[in-house]
Amino acid sequence: IRSSGLRPCVMRLYDGLDRLANGPKNHKPLRRGGLRYRFKFSLFSWLMRRAATVNALTGTSGSRLGLKPLLLLVFEGDDPGQRKLATSSLLRNLYAHDLGRGPASIWWKERYKLDFGHVLEYYRRGCFVDTLDVFAAWDKLFGVYQTVIRALSGHALVIAHISHETDEGACIYFTLAGKARDRRATVDLYDKVWGLAMEACIAAGGQVNDHHGVGSAKLPWLEHAVTYTWLERYRQEKSKLDPEGLLNPGKLIRRA
Repeated sequence: IRSSGLRPCVMRLYDGLDRLANGPKNHKPLRRGGLRYRFKFSLFSWLMRRAATVNALTGTSGSRLGLKPLLLLVFEGDDPGQRKLATSSLLRNLYAHDLGRGPASIWWKERYKLDFGHVLEYYRRGCFVDTLDVFAAWDKLFGVYQTVIRALSGHALVIAHISHETDEGACIYFTLAGKARDRRATVDLYDKVWGLAMEACIAAGGQVNDHHGVGSAKLPWLEHAVTYTWLERYRQEKSKLDPEGLLNPGKLIRRA
């Protein structure tokens, strides 16, 4: 789409499982504490404990369940209808099926209505749930996606969508979830999953950070996020401005 010169203001691609879990839906949320609510979280907590088996049964992004990816496109500005028609024609040549305005309209209305209570419920049940964004050039994007999914398939449930496209590439936004035999083992599993994801991304030619920067969790892979020249310049400037290391200690530069 981008190589053809078309520029949607929103272009968001869900894999099959992320479409099922986080894609636009037109339904009422479950009543918190109700029977269906409790059953849902009990079931998914049980599945997280058995991630390797679930992944083997469902296949990459739910392919063995017949789940299809979903691409959301939103156009604005001059002649959005004409650009939509051009994009639809392009996608039909790739065997895509136009679902109309519904999915994108639902996403646009609901995109900020996040329920962190769901995440807290999984935490309460001893699971971990987190998101992880990486960046890849267009020619490496699918390879990075596949490599990370494969690396984590024996350890956690993993779903993903692609967004924040540029002329150079796009962000892959992974959601990770898992559970081990107890809380300590779950923390260890979480750390292992993060490390495997980072190493897989690097091995496939991806970049470990996108628009969210680096952060503490990605600090061990800082050299893959910024250049050596940038880091050395940062160290020099920080030592001048903050010689005693009082400002934000331990971030980007670890103390010996």
